[in-house]
Order: sequence, then C-alpha cells, then structure tokens
Amino acid sequence: MAKVRAALIQAYANMPKQEAIAKHEELIGEAAKKGAQITCLQEIFFGPYFPAEQNTKWYDTAEPDDGPTVKRMQELARKHKMVLIVPFYEEAQTGVYYNTAVVIENDGTVLGKYRKTHIPHVGPCFWEKFYFKPGNLGYPVWDTSVGRVGLLICYDRHFPEPARELGLKGAELVFNPSATVKSLSRYLWELEQPAHAVANGYWIGAINRVGVEKPLNDAQFYGSSYFCDPRRPREAAAMKTLIKNGTVVTASDTSKADVLVDGEKVVAIGTQLEARADQTLDAEGRLVMPGAVDVHTHMELPFGGTFASDDFATGTAAAAWGGTTTIVDFAVQTFGQSLRQGLDQWHQKAQGKAHIDYGFHMIVREVNDSILKEMDQLVREGVPSFKLFMAYPGVFMLDDASIFRAMSRTAENGGLIMMHAENGGAIDVLVKRYLEAGKGDPINHGLTRPASMEGEATGRAIALARLAEVAVYIVHLSSKEALDAVREARDDGAPAFAETCPQYLYLSLEDLGRPGFEGAKYVCSPPLRPKPHHDELWKGLVQDDLQLVATDHCPFHFKGQKDLGRGDFSKIPNGLPGVEDRFTLIFHGGVNAGRITLNRFVELVATAPAKMFGLFPRKGTIAPGSDADIVIFNPEVERTLSVKTHHMNVDYSCYEGMKVKGLPEIVMQRGNVLVRDGKFQGTKGAGQFLRRAPFHGTPAPERSAVGATA
Repeated sequence: MAKVRAALIQAYANMPKQEAIAKHEELIGEAAKKGAQITCLQEIFFGPYFPAEQNTKWYDTAEPDDGPTVKRMQELARKHKMVLIVPFYEEAQTGVYYNTAVVIENDGTVLGKYRKTHIPHVGPCFWEKFYFKPGNLGYPVWDTSVGRVGLLICYDRHFPEPARELGLKGAELVFNPSATVKSLSRYLWELEQPAHAVANGYWIGAINRVGVEKPLNDAQFYGSSYFCDPRRPREAAAMKTLIKNGTVVTASDTSKADVLVDGEKVVAIGTQLEARADQTLDAEGRLVMPGAVDVHTHMELPFGGTFASDDFATGTAAAAWGGTTTIVDFAVQTFGQSLRQGLDQWHQKAQGKAHIDYGFHMIVREVNDSILKEMDQLVREGVPSFKLFMAYPGVFMLDDASIFRAMSRTAENGGLIMMHAENGGAIDVLVKRYLEAGKGDPINHGLTRPASMEGEATGRAIALARLAEVAVYIVHLSSKEALDAVREARDDGAPAFAETCPQYLYLSLEDLGRPGFEGAKYVCSPPLRPKPHHDELWKGLVQDDLQLVATDHCPFHFKGQKDLGRGDFSKIPNGLPGVEDRFTLIFHGGVNAGRITLNRFVELVATAPAKMFGLFPRKGTIAPGSDADIVIFNPEVERTLSVKTHHMNVDYSCYEGMKVKGLPEIVMQRGNVLVRDGKFQGTKGAGQFLRRAPFHGTPAPERSAVGATA
C-alpha cells in the first residue's frame, strides 16, 4: 500500500441532526487542510447514539442511501478530493432499517456500502435490535484511489471471522466506526483491533465518539480513536505521570514545581500538585526541562560513495540518550528526481525505525519551474524549509540565479531557505592546487576552506535574501567572518538567522592536524576553525546573533569510511557525530562555564529550534497542552565522554576523554519513558512524522545580551 494520509473524526454529537452534519463538514474541511486523503466519520455521525432507549421517534432520522446526507457528503468528497467513509442510519425500504456506512470515492462516486452485521441487544445502553436489522451484504472490500478499503462497524470488531474475511479479500485499510462506552468495552478497545491488524496484515482505523449524550445520561463515550499498524501493535495508552520536586526550566521561567502528564500531553504545572498518577518521578535536585529539538541531522545520508553510519533507528536512539526528543532531518533530491521522490525515500528510511518524533527539510539540487511548484506543495504538507548549497560544485552547488529564484518563491509560499554558505568555486580551485602540490593530509581540508570564503558566501546569501525580501537561515555557522555578516544584517533589521554546532565551540583546526591520519575523524564542512573563533561564537549565542545550536550530525566510521580519503583529503566523507552529546556539551560549556543562563540554554537547544521550524508550542517547552517531551537532568553528575559509553553508531568520539558535568537521567517522549536508570526503554518505530507550520518570520531582536549570566 502506498503511503496514505488518513483521518479519523471523533466528535461530540449530542445535537440536532443538521447541526451535527454542519459540525462534521467543518471537521472534514480541517482534515483536508491537513492533507487527509481518506477520512472516516464515527458511527451514525449525525446526532446522538440513540439505541440507549427504545423510541420510534429515531426512525425519522433514517435516510435512503441516496438521501440528502449522502449526497452532501458526495459534494464534500469532490470538493476536497478525499475518499469519505460515511456511517449513517439507513432506511432501505419502509420500516426496514440498517446501521450502514457508504464509501465515497474522491470524485464523489459512491463505491458501495456496508451494513453492520452483529447487532447487540444488551443493557443498560444498547437496544440495537429495536432499530437495526442485521446486515446482509457480507464483508465487501473496495478499490479506492488510496488502496483497498474494508469496513466493520462497532460490535463487529468482537468477532475474528469478519476481520479474517476482509484480510483474505486483500483489504489494506479497515475502518471501524464505533459508539462505545467505558463501562462495557474500554479494556477490549485496547486489545481486539491491534490483534486483528497483526493477524490479518492490514491497517485499522478505529473511531469512537466522545462525551455524555442523551439518552445515555451517565454513560460516557471515551474517544481514544487511533490507527493501528499491522507491523507494530498499538501501545496501550500512556500512563498518567507526576513529576515532583524538580526545578522546571523553560526559555522564560525557572521555578520549583511539579509537572502532571496525562497520556501524551502536559496537563498541569504547579507547586505541590496532588493528583492520582500511575507513576511518580521524584526530581528532587534535578532540572526538569523540555526535550531538546535538533533541527540539523543527516541520518543515513549518502556521501562520497558511502552512507552516514547512523540510520533512523540507531541515530534517534542515541539522540534520546542525550536528551533530544525531536529531530528534523534532511531529505535529498537526486539530480533528475522530483522533490516528491526524494522526500518519499526519506519517509521510507524513517518509517518503522525512528524512536523519537521527526520532521524533514528538503535539500534542493536543481531549480526549475516544476521544482518551484513542488516547493509550494511541500510547504502545504508540512515540509516548509529548503536547504540550498553555495558549495560542492557539480554535486550540490547552485548558482546565484537559482538561489534567488528559490528565495523569491518562499516569499509566496511561506517556506524558509536554509543556506550552506561557503564559496564553492574558490574552494574547488584551492583543493585542486593543494592536491596537485601533494598536500593530501586531513588538515588541508581546513586550509582550503578559509573562513573568509564562509564570510563572503554568508554575506552574499543575506544580500540575495534581502533582494528577494525574505528571511534566510545560515546552517552550521563556524567562523567570526560569517558571524559578522549575520550580525551586521540583524543590526540593520534584516531577518537573517543562523545556527552553530558544538564542534565549532569545542574543536579546532588543531584537531584536523592530529598525527598520522587521526585528523580525518574531524573532517566536516565548514571545517573546524582556529580556537579564537570559539569565543566569538559563544558571544553570538549570548547576544542572539546566533539563534540556536544544532549538530549537523552526520557520522562516518573512522575505519572503512573516513579512511577512504587516505592521501586525498577531498575523498574523506564529511561529517561528525554529535546528536547524543549536544545537550550536555552546551550545558557544560554554557551554563557551567557561566556564559549563559539556564533559560537561554533551554532556548538554544529546544525552544528556539521549535519556534524557528514550526513546531512550537507542541515541542520545545513545558506547558499545558504541549507534548510531554521532558528531560529530567542531573546537573551534578560528573562523567567522561567516550566511544566506550556513547550510543551513536560510530567507532570514535570527537570528544574522547573530555570531562563534563551533567546527565539526562530520565528522558520522556510524549509521556513515554525512553531512558531511565541507565537503560533504554524506547520503541523502534514509535517516532511520529511531524508536519511543521510554514515560516511566518521572526523579527530581529533588540541588541542585548539575552542570555548572559550576571
């Protein structure tokens, strides 16, 4: 089955029929805006679920399958180009009624219908035989534009035979619209449909309505709609967790407080919270901070005839160990490929592997009319950022005209251009000169990519963005020269933004010059700079000339990958490991060293990345309604960074032997504990793709030291 974006609509419907229909029209429109290709409504969606009483007045709400409600839904299917599953109360002929759902293709054609087969008659809530005859159409499967779709309705889910028949008929996606209450079925809701999905090899979308309805009165529909992957049974609902006695730190506040998590969300923050919880985590003496957001990673990136050694499984697990609960990775367009093809490849790389939530940027390698139109579509699909290169001629590098065209497009579509700013043409000439002179050692990688050429390209990128009247974001800024270009633009009010990375704050050109071939471990682009650049970059972080810290995580093994460039530094795969170390390195070098406040630390590693890239306030903060991505951090633990203890899939550590202070002891993603007591408890494939909001612009700040310590 091709990748499909599907929606389930659960809603409170204790209202007159036409009001309920109007409400669902709005919800269908909302699903369409979010890219849904197929949407299923709840059982008999157009009013309260009436079988709790036996009253003939409800017969008047029934309609034929070509009645006004189905016709209206056909119009909506055409309008939104969406397949619709519409459960309704059917009057097949005078006095003959069924609990029915129709399948409507995205052109408005009714493909067929299913009638609920198993009709419960159980007190005190469901006297259904008073209203419905058992279905007589079997268990059909329909070929739709999104795949082969089957249906069961509510009570049908208790029986394995219909589920099996749908599987034998080739169903790929089965919907089960329901109306069920806690007192009868809550424990079965968590068990049966995941079992059907796994046993029969298809996806299931299970929908239940919400709230207390007349005539039920004291019985409550509990919602809890979900999709179930046949390859990974649905996990039970996340527990209610109370984090007590910690110091809660966000980008704006620090307070001694408790945090209550219900399911996947933060629901309360306060002092001495008294709440029933399934588990209580004592954070006495600990900092309770948002899970970090790393907006620059390269999992399994192809480079120089090999691939980055971390894939989405190993890389996201390592990220979680280090306190990062969200990444935004770079999908790559191959020459001659559409952006869609490149993005789909990255979805395939991540699906079923990622332990934490993830989004994508799109690397654009060529610009034409077709690509520009695709950029518009990707923004609508939640991929609103595009990386362009001024470096790597013949591989990634674009000319200024192409860059300007792409930038101009983002003025219209809400995208953001991310720029690798180095003068690729000049660098290419220098590389050839050095190699011809026999200078093939790793240190020459740094010497042929001078800071002046990063500064020139950064200034040029900003000038092009100003001409296009758009923002620009400089990735992995490494030098004072580039920082000066950003600072000057921001002082002039231009929307110029930039990140740096831990390697540019800790490592230097001296590391590239280590004896033998050891310097190859430190080859990345832009290259490591002389040590005086470190203090300049820290100042940039303090003064908000640099808005955030990412990693550019792109590891390659020293043995078997980095050594492809022995004798020719241009063949050394470019990239360093870092996704696990960022949180502690910035805390250690920033907070512990007295450079930045705790609040600025949270801003740099979590809040600013989430805001810049359309994830806030779901990510990047601890607040009611935000995802419960939380790090309980012990600031007093002293430890030594080493390949022997890290979890990244790479055979060396750039920071081998470095002593640091601070440890993410407990890491939570959406209420689920990933790391605790030195053990990894995450689930491969539990990470979700994040659709990000378009870039709406962030003004350059007033010139002040926003995060300096006193």
